Amino acid sequence: MKFADIPKLTMKELGIKETTLSVGKWKIPPSPHWSLHWHDYCTIDVITCGNAIHYTTLGNREIEKGYMHLVMPSDIHYIGSLEGCDIVSIRFSPSLITENVKALLNAQNKSVQLDEKSFTAVMGIITAMESYKDDTLLLLNLLESLLLILQNNLKKSEKPLHDNMLKVMSFLDLNFREDPSLEKTAAVGSYNPSYFSSLFKKSTGYTYTEYLNAKKIGYACAIMNNKKLSLTDIALSSGFVSLAAFNRTFKAVMGTSPKEYRLKLYN
Repeated sequence: MKFADIPKLTMKELGIKETTLSVGKWKIPPSPHWSLHWHDYCTIDVITCGNAIHYTTLGNREIEKGYMHLVMPSDIHYIGSLEGCDIVSIRFSPSLITENVKALLNAQNKSVQLDEKSFTAVMGIITAMESYKDDTLLLLNLLESLLLILQNNLKKSEKPLHDNMLKVMSFLDLNFREDPSLEKTAAVGSYNPSYFSSLFKKSTGYTYTEYLNAKKIGYACAIMNNKKLSLTDIALSSGFVSLAAFNRTFKAVMGTSPKEYRLKLYN
């Protein structure tokens, strides 16, 4: 599956304007089949009830009530649930992100499990958004409040990434399945390869190879529920040179074989 083949949701299709936002409440039904996608707008998603799984290109994460994240344009992701869950999504143009929360955009992680106090505040803001949906200025202020809550709840130890490293991370988001070499990726950020290797580990907590494999395996997990794809198809689509390499790496990262993992999706 190529990046161009992944479904894209657009502001135009959803009627989202540059100066407005929309609030939607959804019930995600229990299902092992989830829709991998990306879009050209931002969303703030909040789980309000139940448990779910959030997929990003770094892998799958189990989430629950109070989980909140910011999804940026071109982020490949989905939220699915084996038991069903409720979610609120605020959709808006990235142009509405103000200077006060620009630091959030440089954060490696844009998700957090809110404490009860913060969750109550978030739900109050969302209620206000629904009540005053025609007051554009108020909505923009409420959006900034949501982003500030997210920003303030992120781990204090997480430091913003340098602009050159942001270029690297964006490059990897779009090209990890091409298996770019460390040297090629370092050049994207104008880094010396040796220095880049050390800086990458310090910035992400992963070695370059670990990070690349995590993204590949995360992508593989996301398309594993497509019964039309063989394991070989999945391996090659995820950026592995062979099924053997895929099996070996999958086992190391996930603790189970691809075949065993896939069987659990349908049991």
